[in-house]
Formats: sequence, C-alpha cells, structure tokens
Amino acid sequence: MNTINLNEELKNASRNLANIIMQSTAYQEYELARLAVIGNKAASSIMKSLKKEQERVFEISCERDFEDDDFIKLEAIRKQADDNPIICSYFESEQNIFKLTRAINDELSALVGFDFALSVLQDESDNDEIWE
Repeated sequence: MNTINLNEELKNASRNLANIIMQSTAYQEYELARLAVIGNKAASSIMKSLKKEQERVFEISCERDFEDDDFIKLEAIRKQADDNPIICSYFESEQNIFKLTRAINDELSALVGFDFALSVLQDESDNDEIWE
C-alpha cells in the first residue's frame, strides 16, 4: 500500500478538526459515559464480558457456520448490558458520536465531490475506477 505523507497545512487542519470534534457536545457526552462505565465495577465487568463474548462469536464465524447455541451467552450478556442504565447511556452516546462523524464525512464528501465512506469499502487491490 502506498502511503501519503500529509503536508503541515493538512496536518494542522486535521488537528483543528479533531480539537473541534473533541469540544463538541456529542464527544463530551461520549467521554463522560465511557468514564462512567470504566468507573462502575458492574458496568465495566459487563462490558468486558460482552467484548470477550463478541470476540468468541467472531472466532466461531471464522471457523464454521453458526449454530443457535453459539449466541445464547452473547444474548444473555447483551440483556445485562441493556438493563444497565450506565451502559445504555454509553451506547447512546456512542451512537451520537457515530452520527457526528458520519455528518462530518458527508460534509467533507460534499465539499470535495468524493464519498470517503465508499472509498473505505473498496478493496485496496481493486484499482478499477468506479464511474457514476
């Protein structure tokens, strides 16, 4: 893969954008919710279990077809997460930060006439241009 080195002007613009994002309400709420999960023993434990179980299910998907039993533990942990108000707040704030970054992507894409999100989906080995 060829890498592109950003010039100082683009690096500064990126830093400025990152700083503005980090000052946004969506990001601030996300950080507070994330810290609340970390600071709460029960919520933190559920999130660790959820991550571990998601990784286990992903590994299964790489090895074989799913069976109904493969999701029982994941669904139980997800129910615990859904019943925990601290985790629910975190998930909501996470969705809001995703919406913010999607809106920023849409704005940048519109300004330059290139959909950045679609470019990520394109396989790097596929050098064919996509014509609209």
